[in-house]
Amino acid sequence: MDQTANANDISCEQCRELLSDYVDRELSAAEKASVEKHLTTCLKCGSESARLVGLKKIVQNWQGVRSSGEFRQSVMQRMIRESQQVPSSQFTEAAAESARMNADMENLEEKTLPPIWILLAFGVLAVAAYYFVLWMRGA
Repeated sequence: MDQTANANDISCEQCRELLSDYVDRELSAAEKASVEKHLTTCLKCGSESARLVGLKKIVQNWQGVRSSGEFRQSVMQRMIRESQQVPSSQFTEAAAESARMNADMENLEEKTLPPIWILLAFGVLAVAAYYFVLWMRGA
């Protein structure tokens, strides 16, 4: 076999060490190529990669969550450990659902009336009800 091909081959352990940086797009071109080559041949590492991508998408959709870097890193490490016990398909499905829900919320916010219009509508209805009651009493 060609030695340059073997030089690009990495072990599962090496791949897992690089996966977080791979998902965050922080690898050099050579490291990225090595990880991608390994992911095409290793089902276990491919599954782990899918878990990390799902976790990243879920975390990206946590709007309004701000914390220290240390706390965030602690949460991420715990999520990664616990995610290893769950099929990766659940994470990709959860990430897709979270993105869909965020899109739905944005659409809902765009379609709601401003509070002033709601107050005006209730005011008009209250005045109409008042005159209706007066009319019913014969006044």
